[in-house]
Amino acid sequence: SDRAMQTQYQQLLGGAFDLVCFDLETNGFETDTAIVEIGAIKIKAGMLNEFPQGAEEFHSLIAFDGIPNPDAFAVHKISLEVLQKQGSPLRDVLTRFTQFTEGAALLGQNVIAFDLRILNFHLARHSLVLQCPAVFDTKFLARKLLNIPSYSLQSLVSHLGVDHAPTHRSLDDVIATIKVFQKLLEKKYNIQ
Repeated sequence: SDRAMQTQYQQLLGGAFDLVCFDLETNGFETDTAIVEIGAIKIKAGMLNEFPQGAEEFHSLIAFDGIPNPDAFAVHKISLEVLQKQGSPLRDVLTRFTQFTEGAALLGQNVIAFDLRILNFHLARHSLVLQCPAVFDTKFLARKLLNIPSYSLQSLVSHLGVDHAPTHRSLDDVIATIKVFQKLLEKKYNIQ
């Protein structure tokens, strides 16, 4: 509900919880698609305006043994060789990620329809669960606040004048998403 969302925004701005912005790179769009990269940045409670001060990073490539979807790999440009050399087992990465995010609200671009849907599928398969007090989605918020032809991360970055270009690599997209979120909150609360 709208009222519940408003309360969550107030809690966030009041410093009630840490905020973890995250992004997945995957092998496709299906719920059970392989995750090949997770990038996240944790912002301590009440520190959103100070970003990037005091922010903590999480980044991991994930071992991949499936059949690569050429469309997905053309987007994130992570090579199979890199995944083989640097990728960790999914269970280990998910376990570390649940520890990293524990008690924090989650933030992402299109995170409800895409990243969380895929992440939750894989967490359930490994009997893991995310404990989070709230989820904020820049695409959802932008749709409420802006009237523009596209709500992609690239489009929001240019429309809002954000100084960090998304690249379809997880940490870059996370930084861009945090900066978009800051600008959207300024609009939502008329903060100059």
